[in-house]
Amino acid sequence: QGWRVESTWARGQAWGMHNFAAAYEATGEQRFLDVAVRMCDWWVDHSPEDHVPFYDFEDPERHKKPKDSCAATMAATALSRIARYSPDRADRYRPVAQNILTEIAANYLTIGGQVLHGSWGNAVNRWVRPLRFPQEDVMAYGNYYFVEALYRQLHEDWSLFELDPAKA
Repeated sequence: QGWRVESTWARGQAWGMHNFAAAYEATGEQRFLDVAVRMCDWWVDHSPEDHVPFYDFEDPERHKKPKDSCAATMAATALSRIARYSPDRADRYRPVAQNILTEIAANYLTIGGQVLHGSWGNAVNRWVRPLRFPQEDVMAYGNYYFVEALYRQLHEDWSLFELDPAKA
């Protein structure tokens, strides 16, 4: 769904950040946290000023295509999680997560609470239906991760999301 196979598809990067954070939470294995930190560092270094990326970081025509609110909300959740587990990164990750949530709430959220402008990726000529750019499409995970990221910003107790059965 990215611009090309070797490029950095925004939602793929966000899934990776999220999944390595989850693997660390479930296992406590440092190697998963190390990968999550590297992926989060990459995101922070490469995301645009508003921290809502275009569907692919490398597409030379990305500015003509929709941003991916879904990838941004997933990234906000991952950044919040890793900021807790790697306190040395907290001052770097928390402001980005907060900026993403502020941007989504101000410019992507409907009155009814739906996060708009999720991107289907590089889907031109892949779908029967015509695509709208910028898309008004809703990506279900964008809505979920927006709420989860808000919860994690507002609450210290994250036991609701605990993945380690011994801690639940």
